[in-house]
This record gives sequence, C-alpha cells and structure tokens, in this order.
Amino acid sequence: MINSRTNNTIRNSLWGFINRFISLLVPFFIRTLIIYKLGAEFLGLSSLFTSIFTVLSLAELGFGSAIVYSLYKPIYENDYSTINSLLHYYKKVYRIVSIVILIMGLILIPFIPKLIKGSYPDGINLMLVYLIFLLNTVVSYGFYAYKNSLLIAHHRIDIINRSNVLINLFMYICQIIILLSSSNFYLYALSIPFFRVSLNLINARYAKKMYPNSIALGNISKDMKDKLNKSVLGLFSIKVASVTRNSIDSIAISSYIGLYAVAVYNNYYYIISAITGILLVITSSIAAGVGNSLVSETTDKNFSDLLKFNFIYMWITGICTTLLATLYQPFMELWVGKDMLLPDSIMLLFVFYFLILKLGDIQAQYFDAAGLWWHGKWRGVIETVANVLLNLILGYFFGIVGILLATIFTVLFINFAYSTYLLSKYLFKNKVAEYIRNQIRFLLVISFTTLLIYLLMYFIRVSTDTPKHLILSMFFRFILSFSLSNLIFFTVFFRTKQFNISKKWVKHVISNIIRKNL
Repeated sequence: MINSRTNNTIRNSLWGFINRFISLLVPFFIRTLIIYKLGAEFLGLSSLFTSIFTVLSLAELGFGSAIVYSLYKPIYENDYSTINSLLHYYKKVYRIVSIVILIMGLILIPFIPKLIKGSYPDGINLMLVYLIFLLNTVVSYGFYAYKNSLLIAHHRIDIINRSNVLINLFMYICQIIILLSSSNFYLYALSIPFFRVSLNLINARYAKKMYPNSIALGNISKDMKDKLNKSVLGLFSIKVASVTRNSIDSIAISSYIGLYAVAVYNNYYYIISAITGILLVITSSIAAGVGNSLVSETTDKNFSDLLKFNFIYMWITGICTTLLATLYQPFMELWVGKDMLLPDSIMLLFVFYFLILKLGDIQAQYFDAAGLWWHGKWRGVIETVANVLLNLILGYFFGIVGILLATIFTVLFINFAYSTYLLSKYLFKNKVAEYIRNQIRFLLVISFTTLLIYLLMYFIRVSTDTPKHLILSMFFRFILSFSLSNLIFFTVFFRTKQFNISKKWVKHVISNIIRKNL
C-alpha cells in the first residue's frame, strides 16, 4: 500500500508538472499578445470577469471536496453501492449549481458597469463578453464535472492532467491564431467554454472506462446526507475565505483605481500564481495518498509524514521566494516594459504574500483529507469578514499596498494560525508544537535569506540597458540566488532530524523513478 501511494505520487507529480508547464507557459504568451495586440484594459477586463465568476462559483459550496473525502473509505472497502449513490447525489447537486450560477450571473448584469472605474475598451460590448464568461462557468459544472471526483479519489490525477494537456494545447493554439489573425476578443473568449466542455467529456469517458462499476445510481442514506451537508457548510465558509482572498482584490482595485491597475496587479499576481501552480503539483499529488494514509496508518506515522513533507516543501518554497525577490522586476520589465512596473516596495510585499500563502499548504492537505471543514467553519467566517473589511478600508486609503497588507494579515494570523490549532485539537492530539517551531524557523530563515540576497543584488549593479543585457542580468541573479539560498538553508538545517529523514525519502523516490524508467 505504501509503495502504491508513492508510485501514484510520482506519476501524478510527473504529469502534473507537464500540465502546469503548458498551462502556465502558453497562457503567459497569450497574456502578452492581449497586452500588445489589444491593450492592457482588455487583460484587466478578463481578470475582472474571472474574479466575479470565481465568487459566483461559491454556489458549488465545496461539494466537490466533500464528495472526494466521502469516497475515500468506500473505495478502500470496495463498497460500490455507496460509491454509486454518492456520485448520483453529486450529479444532481452540480446540475442545481449550474442553474444557480446562471440565475445569479444574469441578476448581476445591471451592476457590472459600476464595478469599473473610468472607461473600458472602446468598441467592446461589455455585456456580450460578460455573458460568454458566464457561459463558461455554467458549462464547467453542468457537463459531467462530477466524474472528476472518481479519478481524484482513486489517486489518478495524472489522467486529469493528461486530458488537460491535450485539450489546453488545442485551445491555446486556437486562441493564438485568433489573436494574431483577427484580434477578435469575442472569439478568444468563446473558445474557453467550448474546450471546457470537451475536457469534461474526455475525463468522463476515462472514468467510465477505468471504473465501469462506478455509476451515478441510487440514493444516499439520511445519515450520510447529514454528514455531507455538515461538511459542506464548513467547506463553504472556508471556500468563501479563499475566494475573497484571491478575487475581491481585483474587484476592489477595479472599483477604486480602474482596469489598467487591475492588469498591472494581475501581471504580478500571475507570476505568483504560476509558481503556486507548479508547487500545487506537489500538494495535489500527495492529496489522495494523505487521505488513504489517515484511514490506514497511525497518528504518529501521519504526523511524521506531515513534518517530512512540510520540510521538503518549505525548502522548495524558500528557494522560490528568494528567486522571486531577485528576478521579479527584471522579468516584468522584459515582459511588459517599465511603464507597467510597480515600485520595489510593493514587489517585496508580493514576495512576502507568496511566502505566507505557502506556509500552510502541506497542513491544508491533512486538514482536507481529515474532513475538518465543519470544525473550521468559524475560521472561514472570521477570515472572510476581516479580509473584506481590511480590503475595503486599507484599499481605499493605500491602494494596492493596503490590499496586499490586508491579505497577508488575514492569511497569517487567521487562516494559518486557526488551521494549526484545529489540526492539533482534532487530528494530531496536541502534537503540533514541533511543526509550529519548524514553521517559525522557516519563516525567519527564508525572510532573512530573501532580504539578504535582495540587498546583495541591489548593490551589485549589472547593465540592463538592452534586452540582451537584461537577460544576462537575470541569468546571473538566478545562479547567485539559487546557490546562496541553498547554501544558507543547508547550513541552518543540515544537522536537524527532519533534514536527514527528508533526505532519505527523496533518495527513495528518485531511486523508484530511475528503476521504473530503466
């Protein structure tokens, strides 16, 4: 069973990295095309509508995660009756969700112009673009989306990633052709729901072929429905917090400053999202394995795994943080030009924002796998209220700086702190003191290392007058930042118990990869 979880993690990680590489690199090129072919305001408009429909997707209430969690045990026990009834319930819920989103989206139409300060792109039919984005959100839930839960719960995320690679490549090629040949934003937007339906259909076919006995049939018991509804209520409050954290920012900036500022902000946030997307491959690859381990292993074994996975993940996060601090500005200058650069002070806030977001990623996998959503309902409510209020107040007075500070504060002092407390109380029985010490140490070491290397780069001036010199400067910064950060982390941590445990596990994973490919 342990080898099976390890092999699944390796397979999911490999395909996950391929999927992330394609889904981050090509959209980056597409964003660039939109900026230079259509203008930054088109990019801001796309970001605004994406944020609005991310908020509307709260109608899903977290049923997806709740169903996947509920599937772990019946899959482990080969209980097809329960599996089928859960799928049937999930199917009905998602049909209702798609209808609710459609109605809510139509109701919002009169308010859309009020969310944009100043002008929007000339010659664009704002409502038509909005309706296309609404269509994409509706079909993403209405067409076989529930089938994905089977693949996720069976730890076959690699299947989903393969489908994503195939469909997204076709979509990106079509979008590039549209932008280069006609610069038609309507056709560009319409391609998204078309390929989304195609993706859902392919994943549904894989699920049917691999698990023919798992079909949407039957009704779940009242007891199971009550447990699901309880989990969903907890998940809803948590999901609200996540959505307001990532989407209200863009809506607030659009309302206070305008679409151009949304485009600038989202260019910087896109880089964070890109790195987060790569790191998400690691966390999503271990998700089902963690769920299985919580069912089959002891508390001590699971806590030991938490420390091990977290140590490796935070080391990688530390490297990414230092690279962000030193490469952010030259990369943005090379990509969008000096006119769309933010001051270094705001750039460093984005870097710290990234670090704080990553601080709780591994514990979140255990939180979700243990189904602690109901216990975390107040965490979500408190974080949501605090984040929205601070966004509105600090955003009004300090703009982007205030919005970033609001999010950093709520993530660190509400989300991370409260989640750690809940894990200690309900899963690891007051065993997390060592985990907390490790996270504080990582936070301090990574922050110190990042500032040290940033200041070093600040005083080592390299010519950036031409794109060629800028690229050479970035290469020099990458080598120096990567080497120094690893050197400092090694010096600080190489005598610790977690370093040695993690090193042995990494060697084991690498040997498995080599053995499977020889």
